[in-house]
Amino acid sequence: MDYKQIQINNPLFSKKTKNLKLFICLIVIAIFFMVFSKSRTIFFIKDICNFFWMPSQERLSLMLNNNKKRSDILFKMLYLYQENEVLREKLIDYKKNLLLVDSLSKENKNLRSTLNLETKPNQKMLHAKVIGRTIDDWYAALIINKGDKDGVERFDSVVFDKSGIPVVVGQIIEVYSEYAKVLLITNIDANVIGVINSTNECGVVQGANSRALIMRYLHSVTGVKKGDSVFTTGFGGIFPEDLFLGEVERIVDSGEGKFSEVYLKPASDIFNLEYVSVILES
Repeated sequence: MDYKQIQINNPLFSKKTKNLKLFICLIVIAIFFMVFSKSRTIFFIKDICNFFWMPSQERLSLMLNNNKKRSDILFKMLYLYQENEVLREKLIDYKKNLLLVDSLSKENKNLRSTLNLETKPNQKMLHAKVIGRTIDDWYAALIINKGDKDGVERFDSVVFDKSGIPVVVGQIIEVYSEYAKVLLITNIDANVIGVINSTNECGVVQGANSRALIMRYLHSVTGVKKGDSVFTTGFGGIFPEDLFLGEVERIVDSGEGKFSEVYLKPASDIFNLEYVSVILES
Protein backbone atom coordinates (compact mmCIF):
# COMPACT_ATOMS: atom_id res chain seq x y z
CA MET A 1 0.00 0.00 0.00
CA ASP A 2 1.18 3.44 -0.80
CA TYR A 3 2.35 5.77 2.01
CA LYS A 4 0.10 8.70 0.88
CA GLN A 5 -2.88 6.43 0.80
CA ILE A 6 -2.16 5.40 4.43
CA GLN A 7 -2.06 9.08 5.52
CA ILE A 8 -5.39 9.92 3.88
CA ASN A 9 -7.15 6.94 5.38
CA ASN A 10 -5.74 7.65 8.85
CA PRO A 11 -8.44 9.42 10.99
CA LEU A 12 -5.88 10.98 13.26
CA PHE A 13 -4.09 12.56 10.33
CA SER A 14 -7.37 14.01 8.96
CA LYS A 15 -8.24 15.60 12.30
CA LYS A 16 -4.84 17.24 12.60
CA THR A 17 -5.21 18.66 9.08
CA LYS A 18 -8.55 20.30 9.90
CA ASN A 19 -7.15 21.82 13.10
CA LEU A 20 -4.23 23.20 11.15
CA LYS A 21 -6.51 24.85 8.59
CA LEU A 22 -8.61 26.43 11.34
CA PHE A 23 -5.51 27.70 13.07
CA ILE A 24 -4.25 29.30 9.88
CA CYS A 25 -7.62 31.07 9.30
CA LEU A 26 -7.57 32.48 12.85
CA ILE A 27 -4.08 33.81 12.32
CA VAL A 28 -5.12 35.49 9.02
CA ILE A 29 -8.14 37.12 10.69
CA ALA A 30 -6.04 38.35 13.60
CA ILE A 31 -3.50 39.84 11.24
CA PHE A 32 -6.33 41.53 9.29
CA PHE A 33 -7.74 43.17 12.43
CA MET A 34 -4.27 44.18 13.57
CA VAL A 35 -3.53 45.85 10.26
CA PHE A 36 -6.92 47.54 9.84
CA SER A 37 -8.73 49.32 12.63
CA LYS A 38 -12.49 49.01 12.99
CA SER A 39 -13.29 52.30 11.27
CA ARG A 40 -10.94 51.63 8.39
CA THR A 41 -12.46 48.21 7.93
CA ILE A 42 -15.95 49.70 7.70
CA PHE A 43 -14.82 52.31 5.19
CA PHE A 44 -13.01 49.69 3.19
CA ILE A 45 -16.16 47.59 2.93
CA LYS A 46 -18.20 50.69 2.10
CA ASP A 47 -15.77 51.64 -0.67
CA ILE A 48 -16.05 48.21 -2.18
CA CYS A 49 -19.84 48.42 -2.12
CA ASN A 50 -19.79 51.91 -3.61
CA PHE A 51 -17.47 50.74 -6.33
CA PHE A 52 -20.07 48.30 -7.55
CA TRP A 53 -23.28 50.13 -6.55
CA MET A 54 -22.76 53.86 -7.19
CA PRO A 55 -22.55 53.78 -10.99
CA SER A 56 -25.91 52.05 -11.19
CA GLN A 57 -27.37 54.41 -8.58
CA GLU A 58 -26.15 57.47 -10.48
CA ARG A 59 -27.56 56.18 -13.73
CA LEU A 60 -30.90 55.49 -12.06
CA SER A 61 -30.97 58.94 -10.46
CA LEU A 62 -30.02 60.58 -13.76
CA MET A 63 -32.71 58.63 -15.59
CA LEU A 64 -35.34 59.62 -13.03
CA ASN A 65 -34.30 63.27 -13.20
CA ASN A 66 -34.43 63.23 -16.99
CA ASN A 67 -37.89 61.67 -16.97
CA LYS A 68 -39.09 64.30 -14.52
CA LYS A 69 -37.69 67.07 -16.73
CA ARG A 70 -39.38 65.58 -19.78
CA SER A 71 -42.68 65.38 -17.91
CA ASP A 72 -42.35 68.99 -16.81
CA ILE A 73 -41.62 70.06 -20.40
CA LEU A 74 -44.62 68.13 -21.72
CA PHE A 75 -46.94 69.68 -19.12
CA LYS A 76 -45.61 73.13 -19.94
CA MET A 77 -46.08 72.53 -23.67
CA LEU A 78 -49.64 71.34 -23.08
CA TYR A 79 -50.38 74.38 -20.92
CA LEU A 80 -48.88 76.74 -23.52
CA TYR A 81 -50.88 75.05 -26.30
CA GLN A 82 -54.13 75.44 -24.35
CA GLU A 83 -53.30 79.03 -23.50
CA ASN A 84 -52.44 79.69 -27.16
CA GLU A 85 -55.82 78.31 -28.28
CA VAL A 86 -57.62 80.56 -25.79
CA LEU A 87 -55.67 83.59 -27.00
CA ARG A 88 -56.34 82.63 -30.62
CA GLU A 89 -60.10 82.56 -29.97
CA LYS A 90 -59.92 85.90 -28.18
CA LEU A 91 -57.95 87.39 -31.09
CA ILE A 92 -60.53 86.15 -33.61
CA ASP A 93 -63.36 87.64 -31.50
CA TYR A 94 -61.41 90.89 -31.19
CA LYS A 95 -60.91 91.11 -34.97
CA LYS A 96 -64.60 90.39 -35.57
CA ASN A 97 -65.60 93.11 -33.10
CA LEU A 98 -63.09 95.50 -34.65
CA LEU A 99 -64.52 94.92 -38.12
CA LEU A 100 -68.05 95.36 -36.78
CA VAL A 101 -67.13 98.60 -35.04
CA ASP A 102 -65.38 99.85 -38.19
CA SER A 103 -68.40 98.95 -40.33
CA LEU A 104 -70.84 100.61 -37.93
CA SER A 105 -68.60 103.66 -37.72
CA LYS A 106 -68.55 104.01 -41.53
CA GLU A 107 -72.29 103.45 -41.73
CA ASN A 108 -72.90 106.06 -39.03
CA LYS A 109 -70.60 108.54 -40.77
CA ASN A 110 -72.32 108.02 -44.12
CA LEU A 111 -75.77 108.36 -42.61
CA ARG A 112 -74.77 111.54 -40.80
CA SER A 113 -73.41 112.92 -44.06
CA THR A 114 -76.59 112.23 -45.99
CA LEU A 115 -78.67 113.76 -43.22
CA ASN A 116 -76.69 117.00 -43.52
CA LEU A 117 -77.84 117.59 -47.11
CA GLU A 118 -80.05 120.61 -47.50
CA THR A 119 -83.12 120.43 -49.73
CA LYS A 120 -85.33 122.96 -51.37
CA PRO A 121 -88.97 123.39 -50.24
CA ASN A 122 -90.29 121.21 -53.08
CA GLN A 123 -87.69 118.48 -52.55
CA LYS A 124 -87.34 115.58 -50.17
CA MET A 125 -84.28 113.41 -49.48
CA LEU A 126 -84.69 109.64 -49.39
CA HIS A 127 -81.64 107.88 -47.97
CA ALA A 128 -80.74 104.55 -49.59
CA LYS A 129 -78.08 101.86 -49.38
CA VAL A 130 -76.09 100.61 -52.36
CA ILE A 131 -76.81 96.87 -52.67
CA GLY A 132 -75.36 96.03 -56.09
CA ARG A 133 -73.21 97.06 -59.04
CA THR A 134 -73.14 96.24 -62.74
CA ILE A 135 -70.76 93.33 -63.27
CA ASP A 136 -69.77 94.17 -66.85
CA ASP A 137 -68.97 97.83 -66.19
CA TRP A 138 -68.23 99.30 -62.77
CA TYR A 139 -68.76 102.84 -64.07
CA ALA A 140 -72.15 102.10 -65.62
CA ALA A 141 -74.78 101.66 -62.90
CA LEU A 142 -75.57 100.60 -59.35
CA ILE A 143 -78.59 99.25 -57.45
CA ILE A 144 -80.13 100.83 -54.35
CA ASN A 145 -82.50 99.31 -51.78
CA LYS A 146 -85.32 101.82 -52.36
CA GLY A 147 -88.01 101.51 -54.99
CA ASP A 148 -91.52 102.32 -56.07
CA LYS A 149 -93.05 101.63 -52.65
CA ASP A 150 -90.69 104.27 -51.17
CA GLY A 151 -91.73 106.94 -53.67
CA VAL A 152 -88.75 106.58 -56.03
CA GLU A 153 -89.50 107.54 -59.62
CA ARG A 154 -87.64 107.34 -62.89
CA PHE A 155 -85.30 110.29 -63.61
CA ASP A 156 -84.95 111.17 -59.92
CA SER A 157 -81.49 112.55 -59.13
CA VAL A 158 -79.15 110.56 -56.87
CA VAL A 159 -76.51 112.36 -54.80
CA PHE A 160 -74.34 111.96 -51.73
CA ASP A 161 -72.90 114.39 -49.23
CA LYS A 162 -69.32 115.68 -49.42
CA SER A 163 -68.64 118.04 -46.53
CA GLY A 164 -72.20 119.36 -46.69
CA ILE A 165 -72.19 119.75 -50.49
CA PRO A 166 -74.52 117.52 -52.57
CA VAL A 167 -72.45 115.63 -55.16
CA VAL A 168 -73.95 114.10 -58.31
CA VAL A 169 -73.93 110.29 -58.36
CA GLY A 170 -76.39 109.65 -61.17
CA GLN A 171 -80.03 109.34 -62.15
CA ILE A 172 -82.73 106.69 -61.60
CA ILE A 173 -83.38 104.83 -64.87
CA GLU A 174 -85.31 101.75 -63.70
CA VAL A 175 -87.71 101.44 -60.76
CA TYR A 176 -89.00 98.26 -59.11
CA SER A 177 -91.06 97.64 -56.01
CA GLU A 178 -88.21 97.41 -53.51
CA TYR A 179 -85.14 98.57 -55.44
CA ALA A 180 -84.04 100.82 -58.28
CA LYS A 181 -81.23 101.10 -60.82
CA VAL A 182 -79.08 104.22 -60.99
CA LEU A 183 -77.28 105.38 -64.16
CA LEU A 184 -73.93 106.71 -62.91
CA ILE A 185 -72.60 110.10 -63.99
CA THR A 186 -69.45 108.27 -65.20
CA ASN A 187 -71.51 106.20 -67.69
CA ILE A 188 -70.83 107.14 -71.30
CA ASP A 189 -74.59 107.59 -71.81
CA ALA A 190 -74.88 110.14 -68.98
CA ASN A 191 -74.76 113.88 -69.73
CA VAL A 192 -75.72 117.08 -67.96
CA ILE A 193 -75.19 120.80 -68.52
CA GLY A 194 -72.55 122.15 -66.14
CA VAL A 195 -70.97 125.50 -65.37
CA ILE A 196 -67.38 126.34 -64.37
CA ASN A 197 -67.65 128.47 -61.23
CA SER A 198 -64.60 130.64 -61.99
CA THR A 199 -65.70 131.77 -65.48
CA ASN A 200 -69.41 130.92 -65.67
CA GLU A 201 -68.63 129.09 -68.91
CA CYS A 202 -71.22 126.40 -69.64
CA GLY A 203 -70.79 123.09 -71.40
CA VAL A 204 -72.11 119.53 -71.57
CA VAL A 205 -70.56 117.18 -69.02
CA GLN A 206 -70.47 113.57 -70.20
CA GLY A 207 -69.31 110.28 -68.72
CA ALA A 208 -66.44 108.36 -70.31
CA ASN A 209 -66.71 104.96 -68.61
CA SER A 210 -63.60 105.86 -66.66
CA ARG A 211 -62.49 107.89 -63.67
CA ALA A 212 -62.81 111.11 -65.72
CA LEU A 213 -65.69 113.26 -66.93
CA ILE A 214 -65.44 115.31 -70.12
CA MET A 215 -66.92 118.80 -70.39
CA ARG A 216 -67.49 119.50 -74.08
CA TYR A 217 -68.67 122.38 -76.33
CA LEU A 218 -66.91 125.14 -74.42
CA HIS A 219 -66.65 128.39 -76.40
CA SER A 220 -63.67 129.54 -74.37
CA VAL A 221 -61.35 128.16 -71.69
CA THR A 222 -59.69 131.49 -71.02
CA GLY A 223 -59.29 131.91 -67.26
CA VAL A 224 -60.08 128.27 -66.54
CA LYS A 225 -57.47 126.61 -64.34
CA LYS A 226 -56.86 123.24 -62.79
CA GLY A 227 -58.90 122.72 -59.59
CA ASP A 228 -61.86 124.89 -60.64
CA SER A 229 -65.22 123.45 -59.55
CA VAL A 230 -68.03 122.54 -61.91
CA PHE A 231 -71.69 122.48 -60.83
CA THR A 232 -75.01 121.63 -62.47
CA THR A 233 -77.03 124.50 -63.93
CA GLY A 234 -80.50 122.98 -63.68
CA PHE A 235 -81.04 123.52 -67.44
CA GLY A 236 -82.86 120.75 -69.22
CA GLY A 237 -84.47 119.45 -66.03
CA ILE A 238 -82.15 116.45 -65.76
CA PHE A 239 -80.54 117.49 -62.45
CA PRO A 240 -81.38 120.31 -60.01
CA GLU A 241 -78.97 123.25 -60.04
CA ASP A 242 -75.93 123.70 -57.79
CA LEU A 243 -75.03 120.01 -57.51
CA PHE A 244 -71.28 119.40 -57.46
CA LEU A 245 -70.00 117.52 -60.54
CA GLY A 246 -66.22 117.62 -60.19
CA GLU A 247 -63.00 119.60 -60.49
CA VAL A 248 -61.03 120.65 -63.57
CA GLU A 249 -58.08 118.30 -64.06
CA ARG A 250 -56.93 118.96 -67.64
CA ILE A 251 -57.72 121.67 -70.23
CA VAL A 252 -57.75 121.07 -73.99
CA ASP A 253 -57.82 124.40 -75.85
CA SER A 254 -58.82 123.75 -79.46
CA GLY A 255 -58.11 127.33 -80.52
CA GLU A 256 -60.22 130.18 -81.74
CA GLY A 257 -63.40 129.25 -83.59
CA LYS A 258 -63.46 125.69 -82.22
CA PHE A 259 -65.04 124.15 -79.17
CA SER A 260 -62.65 123.33 -76.36
CA GLU A 261 -62.81 120.52 -73.79
CA VAL A 262 -62.08 120.18 -70.09
CA TYR A 263 -61.46 116.93 -68.29
CA LEU A 264 -62.94 116.70 -64.82
CA LYS A 265 -62.18 114.56 -61.81
CA PRO A 266 -65.61 113.35 -60.58
CA ALA A 267 -66.53 114.59 -57.13
CA SER A 268 -68.29 111.31 -56.35
CA ASP A 269 -66.12 108.37 -55.32
CA ILE A 270 -67.86 105.80 -57.49
CA PHE A 271 -65.81 102.86 -56.22
CA ASN A 272 -66.56 103.35 -52.52
CA LEU A 273 -70.20 104.39 -52.45
CA GLU A 274 -72.19 102.70 -49.69
CA TYR A 275 -75.03 105.14 -49.06
CA VAL A 276 -76.68 107.71 -51.33
CA SER A 277 -79.69 109.99 -51.28
CA VAL A 278 -82.49 110.19 -53.82
CA ILE A 279 -83.96 113.66 -54.43
CA LEU A 280 -87.73 113.18 -54.54
CA GLU A 281 -89.61 115.92 -56.33
CA SER A 282 -92.95 116.72 -54.69
